[in-house]
Amino acid sequence: MDIFPKILVSFILINSLVYTQGRRQSTICNERRTNISCRYGQTLKILSAVYGRTEVWTCRPRNKKQKMCRLNVLQQVQDLCQQKRSCRLYSSNRVFRKPCSGTEKYLRLKYQCIKEQKKNACALAPCKNGGICKSSGTNFSCNCRGGFTGKKCEINVNECKSNPCQNKGRCVDMIDRYKCVCKPGYTGRHCQVGINECKSNPCQNGGRCVDGINRYICVCKRGFRGLHCKTEINACKSSPCKNHGVCQTVGLSYKCKCKSDYTGDRCQTKRACSSNPCKNNGKCTDIINGFICTCRPGYTGAQCQTDIDECSPSPCQNGATCVDRIDGYLCQCCPGYSGVNCHIDVDECASMPCSNNGKCQDDANSYQCVCLRGYSGPTCEKKEGPNSVECGTPYWKPTLIQTRIVGGNRAKNFSWPWIVQLRLNEKHECGGAIIAPNWIVTAKHCFLLVNDATKWTIYAGKTHKYLQEPSTQQKRKAVKIVDAKSPDHILHKDISLVKVDKPFHYNNYVRPICLPTKDVKVGDVCFVKGWGETQGTGHENVLKNTKLPIKDTKKCNTTINPTLAGQITENMFCAGFQGGGHDACQGDSGGPFDCIHSNKWYLSGIVSWGIGCAEKNMPGVFVNVIKFVTWITSTIALD
Repeated sequence: MDIFPKILVSFILINSLVYTQGRRQSTICNERRTNISCRYGQTLKILSAVYGRTEVWTCRPRNKKQKMCRLNVLQQVQDLCQQKRSCRLYSSNRVFRKPCSGTEKYLRLKYQCIKEQKKNACALAPCKNGGICKSSGTNFSCNCRGGFTGKKCEINVNECKSNPCQNKGRCVDMIDRYKCVCKPGYTGRHCQVGINECKSNPCQNGGRCVDGINRYICVCKRGFRGLHCKTEINACKSSPCKNHGVCQTVGLSYKCKCKSDYTGDRCQTKRACSSNPCKNNGKCTDIINGFICTCRPGYTGAQCQTDIDECSPSPCQNGATCVDRIDGYLCQCCPGYSGVNCHIDVDECASMPCSNNGKCQDDANSYQCVCLRGYSGPTCEKKEGPNSVECGTPYWKPTLIQTRIVGGNRAKNFSWPWIVQLRLNEKHECGGAIIAPNWIVTAKHCFLLVNDATKWTIYAGKTHKYLQEPSTQQKRKAVKIVDAKSPDHILHKDISLVKVDKPFHYNNYVRPICLPTKDVKVGDVCFVKGWGETQGTGHENVLKNTKLPIKDTKKCNTTINPTLAGQITENMFCAGFQGGGHDACQGDSGGPFDCIHSNKWYLSGIVSWGIGCAEKNMPGVFVNVIKFVTWITSTIALD
């Protein structure tokens, strides 16, 4: 017998508008059946349903006080009665899960009668196995998930029906797919690929491997045998090599490796060159009944005993002095000439010494710069007149939106014309900023491992980290690194000045930034930028920028994070968001932290250090440049 009661269901679905009747309540005692119903044109809406008992006398005939126990069976009752006009319920442990021992239990529910909804054939969810139901009046259609078919998606498609597995592989049917279990010796999705047992090169000593099904055969070279051609057939067993020659097996034969004084197929002949007859490191070659000496440059004679005078006649040109050497000669060139024979007139203009598009004219051992109007000086380095480039005024205004360098907000091209890239042996290491035609400023810790200026190259006018940008970029070599001296630790005065070999050409792509005139304060509009870490969010190898708020230094030193407590000195300040997500990371060290005042940008900070990267409650720490303005200006002036 079916232990679940049969539920008589009748419903009529009409207008889509819903209105609420008064709430009703029904209590059904243990092992009793009750019918709940609504009038014509209405359906049931179950509001709550509890199965169990309380501490009051509720159900007869066994009226006695019992300890409360009950279960929430709302979902189960909704499944039985929701959206039906009438529903017959049975209060029994055979329908609902038994909440506790004893039999004094009842089913209590609250419900409403609401106006029936528009007819929807999908209301009863006829589609099985995750199929999507589409209603059209009284009819429906099911859009089945992959691996199922049938009117109600009730049929599991057998993907193995087409026998997709090859080479006697066994097909395992799965939902919307299949899996092939291959026989030994085969692999691949359909067992279509024969495994190459020779792939591991099991055959040794040059043996050739022949692949078979789940096996291989080694065809050995002459002189070897065995399953893997390991065993050598030894032709040297009779010691055929004379005069301490070393015998080497070659196939079924042998070869003698002779000592330096002997030759022949069995090392039986003494070499004529064994006595080193060739002088001055000449090369001796044995011939029949003798030897031949091949002399090094600068020597001649049968045994290379004669030193040749390479300076007679002198090969040096343009008044150069010839110095005879053992293996050649050396031309000491006059100023203005170069080359092995001093035959090349040095082009002093090749290094492009003239700044600001000045024209270079090559002279003997010198050059002259013809400057454009508005420029002067030996290399046209001085700007004259009212058209001088002002510091902190980019030709293309930056896009001041708030995101994060870590997240990869690409900066508007050339909107930060003072930023430079410091490369160590042509590898990106740090950022920096132009503050004068021959000077940039960056972080001192960038040179912690390599402080040799000749190893560093400075690039300006760049957007991409490594892409060549010949129409805008300017490449300079570092010639001097000046550090702010710090007796205690490097981060206390984490700032360095770098002098370049020739001035930067100021234009729309390369311009200086202003040194600060006042200290930073909370609320300043400031941006940090660089080519550093993006953590997989795009814009790799392009310049990025982000807005960071100035934080209260006292709070950074006390309450924001215990790790930072007491670490931020008077030469530093902190900036960032408390929730993280915005920061300057690896590769941005030494980069500029710029604040805008009166439409002009000032170098308020330099990226110095931090803990982690854009982490919560871990703001970045920056050099407070205002503390070093006097040192910067005096250092540049004294150079």
